[in-house]
Amino acid sequence: MRRILLAGAFALTASFASASAADAEGSAAYAQCMQEAGGIDTAIKDCGSAEIDRQDRELNASYAALKSTLAPGLRTDLIKAQRAWLAFRDAECTFDYSRELPGSLAGLVYQSCKIRMTMARAGDLRRALDEAEPER
Repeated sequence: MRRILLAGAFALTASFASASAADAEGSAAYAQCMQEAGGIDTAIKDCGSAEIDRQDRELNASYAALKSTLAPGLRTDLIKAQRAWLAFRDAECTFDYSRELPGSLAGLVYQSCKIRMTMARAGDLRRALDEAEPER
């Protein structure tokens, strides 16, 4: 019975990892890493950590570019909004993580949430940058 449960948990982890990669999309490097992870939990978590770092760099680049185009008042508002968004993202992903406890998928759920939300925010900032008028 225990083997059946372990086999089911492994299949679910592998399935979840594939779904997480698809749901979060992520970079081509992330998709490749997830494919090569072969359902191994530690390898999947390493892929997620690397993708979080990659998406954080994208987010920070978009944020810096937008911030540099804004007048001082708008810049201050962006800083406040970004700080609030970071707190929200972390709280939201912690909530998702907590709902999965004590399950072994909790960490993967947290990573997927963080990747997905960070990508969305970076996209929002890039769109705002495209629409921003240069500081006068």
